[in-house]
Amino acid sequence: MRKNNIKLSLQKAIAHVLIENGAYWKTKLKQLSVEAKTLQELQKELPEGWVPLRIAASCYLTQGAKVDNLNFPRKKEEWMEAWQEIKPRSDETKAQLTKRFKVWLKARGNHHYAEKFSGYYTEYWAEREFDPKNSIKDLKRLQKAEDRATIECFWQKIKGIGVQYAKNIPMDEKNKHFKDCIKVDSRLKGILKGTAAEQLSDAEKEQLYLEAGRANGLNGWETDRLCFYFSKQIKQHLNK
Repeated sequence: MRKNNIKLSLQKAIAHVLIENGAYWKTKLKQLSVEAKTLQELQKELPEGWVPLRIAASCYLTQGAKVDNLNFPRKKEEWMEAWQEIKPRSDETKAQLTKRFKVWLKARGNHHYAEKFSGYYTEYWAEREFDPKNSIKDLKRLQKAEDRATIECFWQKIKGIGVQYAKNIPMDEKNKHFKDCIKVDSRLKGILKGTAAEQLSDAEKEQLYLEAGRANGLNGWETDRLCFYFSKQIKQHLNK
């Protein structure tokens, strides 16, 4: 299947999925928008915990884990609860925080990377002298960012956060600079597996999805979420 044919086929596959799952898709979009608003509100209500929570829950918890099995915070009170569970304590050592965070990751559903990410989380706090006031400075840097590149650069400086998660974290709160982004994760790569597009770079795959989504009236954020939640159905239509 040639690249141009794949783009047309992907466009048609997305169209079929939108028709077949219209009602559920609208409900899902509303849910995701509510969750994004919650994250936006938490910047004011929990400034000292906002950045570390995004690192811990939006990256370390979800990365390499089966999303369906995760105990992921979504409501405001759930994010507040998570912060109480993982915030650094004035009387604990680096080793104690690492151990406590590893237990937290496993209890929430990420076993595979718990050892590695618990060390990364402690490193984040060590660089900030274990003082939540210093994490507020991180949030202020993000709030002052005027473009996508600055935000991505900020997140990628934190250990364990790569190119795709540096996009996905701000996409989760529907950051205005990331309206037309696609996180090319394993599910989206899986859709293209077995096609000529499988050999494309992540940037080229992102462009392919953006174009197929636009043809169906979707922006990048909507295309990303649709392909994530309906990856199996899209792949089935793509292979017909």
